[in-house]
Amino acid sequence: MSIPARIILFVVAGLVFLSGPPTAEALDLSFEVFPGAPLILSSTLTIAQDGYLDLEIDPDYASEPFAAPWYYALRLGTPVCGGAWAVELLHQKIMLKNTTADVQYFNVSHGYNIFTVQRHWSKRGARVVAGAGWVVAHPENKVRGLPLDEQTGLGDWGYHMAGPALLGGVGKRHDLGERFFLSVEARLIASWVKVPVANGEARLSDLTAHFLFGAGVDF
Repeated sequence: MSIPARIILFVVAGLVFLSGPPTAEALDLSFEVFPGAPLILSSTLTIAQDGYLDLEIDPDYASEPFAAPWYYALRLGTPVCGGAWAVELLHQKIMLKNTTADVQYFNVSHGYNIFTVQRHWSKRGARVVAGAGWVVAHPENKVRGLPLDEQTGLGDWGYHMAGPALLGGVGKRHDLGERFFLSVEARLIASWVKVPVANGEARLSDLTAHFLFGAGVDF
């Protein structure tokens, strides 16, 4: 699925989630775009393949946030006034650097997409964020000489409903006039996912710090 298609699906899903009784508060929305960078703090990788013993790898991942496809987050939410709701798509990627003779390559680079529903609070001028959601992953791998067929998954586009994710963070907003603003945010995201490999699956757990710097607009 192309990046514009993902953006359209994200916006439509956000509008459906945020829709409700046509009150004045419900019509107030904000939209934010974040570049940024992740820092993987801890992770595990187990690969189970039919007819073989499981591979246990202590993974060393590269993320390359400033190389295409780029790292970004898109968030649609209600204003933070004692408490707010938002939906977000965060796109990152992981590429295994310490490949082995059995694992020729192992990437989730189109990407490791984290969809979350978030609750926001304003505390002493800062924005506190908590959320939960799901990872939609596009794996690319070759294990024991067998490449993964990427024309599978959702709509045969190679995307898979991979597993749950939890996040917590804190940020700051700086208004630029009545509608536009800048945002910075630091957060932790933990995820537990399964992605396919040829004749098997890979199980990943991941704890990553994310640092986001972006801009937004109030509608």
